[in-house]
Amino acid sequence: MLLGLGGMLPACGPRSERIDTKAEQSNPEARLRARAARLWDARQREDWATAFEFLDPDDRGGATVDAYGEWSSKNEPFVVRSFDLGRVLTEGTCGWVEVNASLAVRKYRDIPARPAHHWEKWRVAEGEWYPVSKKNLDNYPAAPPERDAAQEQLLRTRAEEAARAQIAREWDHLYELTDPRDRETVSREDLEAGFEALEFRSFEVHWVEVLSDRGVVRITYEHKLRDPSLTKMPATRSTNNEKWVRIDGQWYLDIVNVDTGR
Repeated sequence: MLLGLGGMLPACGPRSERIDTKAEQSNPEARLRARAARLWDARQREDWATAFEFLDPDDRGGATVDAYGEWSSKNEPFVVRSFDLGRVLTEGTCGWVEVNASLAVRKYRDIPARPAHHWEKWRVAEGEWYPVSKKNLDNYPAAPPERDAAQEQLLRTRAEEAARAQIAREWDHLYELTDPRDRETVSREDLEAGFEALEFRSFEVHWVEVLSDRGVVRITYEHKLRDPSLTKMPATRSTNNEKWVRIDGQWYLDIVNVDTGR
């Protein structure tokens, strides 16, 4: 299949999980700021027991505080000399914290620390804010100030058009929505063959991210196998990050998904 199906559950969207108290629900940014400040203070003091509390619940497994502390004291790549938290933003179950920090490399502590600026991604889990683990960063969009909101609305419309074409099995129309440069290697017949085994029934767009001329649409499809012998099999839901590119002001679906730097 040309477009991969799979991945983690959707990241942002209607708040299916909520911060515990009504006061915190009404001001999630304040709660997130407090959580982030506590974590970064622990990082600066190398208080690994406190930092352990901020591990994503889905990633803790059988880890212990002692084992985490021993590993971090040796392997955490940076030493936090100082930090300052800037803007804090939330959108449904997603959050972003702007961090300005002075960081030194642990293995080379004698080298002066350097300033670093980045937006840290957070998410709600089990009623509380947690920083997104490294392995799941691509499942969450960049911070709003880094994105192009106007283009994201245009891309959402275009992505929904492509999704409806898949459901209607309008392969000619879907092919028109694909990157023209990909058509040199992927024919219209190749496109249809890639989807032939599945019957798409519905879709849900969770978030859209536009950075310059590149776009990502996190989308879930409900689909069934079209094999007549498997008609009693229930429909399944799969989540995918679709890649899009903007060419001459128009958005096209990248069905090859290979970053050639173009």
